Amino acid sequence: MKKSAFAGLAAVSLALGLAACDDNNVTGTGFICDVTNPVGSVFITQPGSRIVVHSPALGTDTTIVAAMATDRFGGTRTDVTIGFSSSDTTIATVDAAGIVRAKKPGVVTIKASTCGESAKTTVTIVANLARITVTPGSDTVLTGDSVVYTAHAFGADNSAVPGTKFVFAASPSGTAVVHQTSDSTATIVGGTAGTATVTATAEGLTSNSTVLVLARVFLAGNAV
Repeated sequence: MKKSAFAGLAAVSLALGLAACDDNNVTGTGFICDVTNPVGSVFITQPGSRIVVHSPALGTDTTIVAAMATDRFGGTRTDVTIGFSSSDTTIATVDAAGIVRAKKPGVVTIKASTCGESAKTTVTIVANLARITVTPGSDTVLTGDSVVYTAHAFGADNSAVPGTKFVFAASPSGTAVVHQTSDSTATIVGGTAGTATVTATAEGLTSNSTVLVLARVFLAGNAV
């Protein structure tokens, strides 16, 4: 090959190399994360700071973490894919779209990364219910009579949590018979004489009350 041909090829190669280095918008395989077209930074643009999680967790117990990448001049990069990861997948997972799904209470770090650059944000998962109560705390009935018990749910901020579904039970079951009348109320009917524990359960939490059942006694000679 002649010297002029070599010189021509060298000139073309040099021109392409300079173009790749000068053009910040070079795209295509080999250039997305190349030194000629680096990602400058990754930023969290929408931190999902808090999720309220039920027990068991619901599909709606989620938040979104959004991120963006910039080029070396600070311009937005739209040609790169940002990946997400969770520091503890037993507490919360995150998918490719940045949707964080809570599993249980705790704190996780969500990392967004691409082309060797990354950014992090913290997501706190709190339980939907912090405590529950049952009213009355205790009551007394005669056998065959009844009393209504009501359960109440409260969140971490001590505010009432409406719509909570409770399950009532009584022990011994022969002393008090449970007839659940709604998600939060139950009618307790006195069975045999004795003391029974009334329990309300919701999302893994329980609260107890008691009912004293007295025998119904009719004294002879009192009838008119």
